Amino acid sequence: MRVEAKVPDLPIDAVSLRAFIEQEPLVRRIDKLVADAIGIDLIGTLPDKVLEARLKVANAMDLPKLRDLRDALTKYEPLLPGFVRLCVAEVWSKQSRPRPMTPANLGVSIYQLGLFLAGLQGRGRVITILQAFGVNEIPWNVDSLVAVARRVFENYPA
Repeated sequence: MRVEAKVPDLPIDAVSLRAFIEQEPLVRRIDKLVADAIGIDLIGTLPDKVLEARLKVANAMDLPKLRDLRDALTKYEPLLPGFVRLCVAEVWSKQSRPRPMTPANLGVSIYQLGLFLAGLQGRGRVITILQAFGVNEIPWNVDSLVAVARRVFENYPA
């Protein structure tokens, strides 16, 4: 399946999301920015298990169509690297990060977008997104992530 920009109302499901992540230059560009901000490598694979997690996060963000996801990525592209850098520095403790840091699979920007948007909405929304991703025990302070997301958003010139 080829996902073209001309098909903006395509619902997000496993097939459409895989094609979007693998083919959309916007996703590749932001994935690279996010991986660099975290300080990890980006690998060009999207295992089914990772795709399933990305799909859960996209669904939890209430972005039902690829157009919605593309628009959100476009809108927040300038903010995501700063958000991630601050989370690495202030939220995700060294103890909660795996060692050695594992490379990121394709679509890491979708996960980080989910955390960022959830952070703007507050603590409960962050927990909901993480649970959608399969995280039940959060090894870092959720309120710190909320504060970082809001600070990044407020400091970005509109």
